[in-house]
Amino acid sequence: RIRSFAFHPAQIIVHQGEQVTLNFVGVQGPSHEIAIEGRDDVIELKRGEIRSVTLQASEPGIIHFASLGRQPSMQGQILVLPRP
Repeated sequence: RIRSFAFHPAQIIVHQGEQVTLNFVGVQGPSHEIAIEGRDDVIELKRGEIRSVTLQASEPGIIHFASLGRQPSMQGQILVLPRP
């Protein structure tokens, strides 16, 4: 038996200055601990739960997020493009 853990989508593209809301839904596995670059807290997510986090994409670059303990497959990123 093979099971894959991944974020869908794994990459989100926004422009600098936009507000981003990530909605994490616990579908597989009993639980996840999700870390988002630039945040001190860890999001605790159990199967069947939904957790939302809102971020401000203030600087161009990449904001990484990952499920601790399920890397390298369960990683994602927010690509923040410069203001047009």
